[in-house]
Amino acid sequence: MNETVINRIKKLLALASHNPEPNEREAALAKAQQLMLEHRIEAAQLLEEDLKFVEGEPLEVKNSQGNKRKLVGWVVCEAADVGIVYQRHESWWRIRFVGRLEPVAFAGYLYPWLEGEYDRQWELFRLNERKARRVVNLAKRDHFHRGLTDGLLTKLAQGRKRVEQEHALILVSEAQQAMDWYCSWKPDLEDTPDLKEYKKEVNAYQGGREAAKDIRLNRQIPESQGAQRFLLGQNG
Repeated sequence: MNETVINRIKKLLALASHNPEPNEREAALAKAQQLMLEHRIEAAQLLEEDLKFVEGEPLEVKNSQGNKRKLVGWVVCEAADVGIVYQRHESWWRIRFVGRLEPVAFAGYLYPWLEGEYDRQWELFRLNERKARRVVNLAKRDHFHRGLTDGLLTKLAQGRKRVEQEHALILVSEAQQAMDWYCSWKPDLEDTPDLKEYKKEVNAYQGGREAAKDIRLNRQIPESQGAQRFLLGQNG
């Protein structure tokens, strides 16, 4: 069995699974299906390596504003289909993603990029609020971050539903139940206000949801690696 072809098919399927853009998702799936037919590869042959779970390299994260660290981690876990382990130190956190090899690598790139995107989107919103002579405070920032998170999670859920409906026969099983023995994680948001409290600050919360529409979670892999072009077969 050609390992190079197998790995390329897996990358194409991973790209399709996590890609909210219909055209790019369909192109990746079509290329994967073409390779499977040309090399007579069955879906079951792709599962053997996928069922092996790994730990990613640790990322050091500073104590972030409010609950941003938890919210970013939540989105990354949903986007990449991985688990997350936190280790706290005095002034910073060490996080490690757990899952299959390709999603763990994807999450490792996504987390720092998305954390920076949260800051960038908030800064744009904050400047617009000041221009409009509206009050900007920490509570409004937290409302904005929660709205941004909810918007991204909604976007991911819609994209995942479309993938499942349109390409159910092509997608390889994620075997997510195999994660249960190792790490079951959801962010602990008990120390944050109820969602209704967030929605009281309609301007900031809705601003966050609107900002989520401009974030494409499949664009965070460094272009220097040529990842997108390679996965879509544009490099030959």
